[in-house]
Amino acid sequence: LLLNLESFADFISPEVMDEKIFPNIQTGYADSTAYLRELTLKATLVMAPKLTQKTINQNLLKHLSKLQVDEEPAIRANTT
Repeated sequence: LLLNLESFADFISPEVMDEKIFPNIQTGYADSTAYLRELTLKATLVMAPKLTQKTINQNLLKHLSKLQVDEEPAIRANTT
């Protein structure tokens, strides 16, 4: 899903993205594997326009702030 989200994101409604997909994908921001954290972060570019302001403010920004101090330089760079 993370690798191909860009291919089919146009076909997903904002409601489905916000209520069904994002809650499952957000666990990737805290995954122990750096590769999955980075993929989740990159998928955020596709997901964010379809998320509600409430989801962005209450969930997404919290995860992004934690990733700004990640141990992996590539993740820190992609967060900014």
